[in-house]
Amino acid sequence: MPVVEAKPYFRLVDRESAEDLLRGGIDGACLVRPFKERDDSIKYVLSVYAQEKFFHLHLRQTEDGTFVVGLEKPIEKDFPSPIHCVDYYRHHNLRCINSSGNVVVTLKPISE
Repeated sequence: MPVVEAKPYFRLVDRESAEDLLRGGIDGACLVRPFKERDDSIKYVLSVYAQEKFFHLHLRQTEDGTFVVGLEKPIEKDFPSPIHCVDYYRHHNLRCINSSGNVVVTLKPISE
């Protein structure tokens, strides 16, 4: 199975650098970056730019090895890998919520 680290939208950056890369992009511009805190269930962060706001969504790995987006919810869509997650939300709406807003976007991963 391909690894997300090989994708052009994967970047070895922190939150601030991710925002610099996405700033001024189109709604849904996104990248995947490693999660640097100590949490065994969170491996990656999906950073999204939309409506002049930034959203940093955890890509959590569940006990069965699949990945889900964001905080734990009663009903979650799971994916075999972060790549599948990004690919799915390129064609389906993703609701991004944080303290500064609530938007629905389709993802547009950045390229090199």
